[in-house]
Amino acid sequence: MAKDFLEFNPVALRARITRNSETALHIAAGARRMRFVEELVKLMKPEDLALQNKVGNTTLCFVTASGIRQIAEVMVNKSKTLPSIRGSRGALPLYMAALLGHRDMVLYLYSVTEKEIMTEEDRIGLLIATIIANLFG
Repeated sequence: MAKDFLEFNPVALRARITRNSETALHIAAGARRMRFVEELVKLMKPEDLALQNKVGNTTLCFVTASGIRQIAEVMVNKSKTLPSIRGSRGALPLYMAALLGHRDMVLYLYSVTEKEIMTEEDRIGLLIATIIANLFG
């Protein structure tokens, strides 16, 4: 049903549908709906994945909370710049994943995040987050 709706209303892919300005992709990613996310991403342009909600979080930020690496991979394969887009309070998705202790997500995001954009403060924050989350690997 969603696919039919979106084919007739492609603008809805970018529509902000919650009070916090989230899109359907934000909601699907946060709800850990892998197949739904995959189908939405197929219909979207790379820049659509960079849409941020009211507090600045992209869908990748939502995915870090879910901890499902495969969803992050689908998104990053479509938009290589996503891991470098800062979310709420200027935090990188990598840092968010570390804070939540999602080891596989941290390993993946570390491999695809441009190291040049990381500040000294980012590196220190990441170290502290990995210590707190017991991610010593």
